[in-house]
Amino acid sequence: CLPGPNLASSEQMPLARGLHTTLVQDEDDIYIAYYDSIDGDLRLAQWNSSSSTTTWVIDGDGTDGRLEGDLGRFPSIAKVGAEFQIVYTDFSRHQFRLWTGTPGTAGSRSVIDFGLEEELAGQRFVGAGASLVGIQDRGVVVYQDSTHLNLVWAEQNENGWDVVTLLGEGANGFYSDLVVTDTSAYIVSVLAELDSRGLEHP
Repeated sequence: CLPGPNLASSEQMPLARGLHTTLVQDEDDIYIAYYDSIDGDLRLAQWNSSSSTTTWVIDGDGTDGRLEGDLGRFPSIAKVGAEFQIVYTDFSRHQFRLWTGTPGTAGSRSVIDFGLEEELAGQRFVGAGASLVGIQDRGVVVYQDSTHLNLVWAEQNENGWDVVTLLGEGANGFYSDLVVTDTSAYIVSVLAELDSRGLEHP
């Protein structure tokens, strides 16, 4: 049994509902995925044209087959084929996870990046700053490996995900975003460096 989420508030992670919001439109409805740092879970809200809202817990409360722990940081949502996908960080297990399904159903959960590395005794922190895009029936996502400060690309295939480090020299992967066209992928990301005074700047 994993420990529950750490409920201590800080400037970096205040106790609040609706952190790290990400949204997508599907016909007349808006779907918003967000992190609830009070309960340490991932939630999905549907806002429709009549201004009514429905909310579901996607992962993190330990009920109905969902994991318990601190889950849901850095979510990103996209419509991929006929279903929705949400990527998010499992902070308790140091994993980058995926939920696939239709709002209001249990859906399915899997792992994109286990955060494992042969040279390390523990696990890496992965999944910060994720940006997910749907390409026909598969998802592609960029995110940060916060242990090595790398920018990482993952692309869905029939057997899971292909994970590739795009930028590994320097402190990369902060505040990434992704757009994919028919012929190209465009990624923006912050590279953090120290100036001549030894102070960090983008």
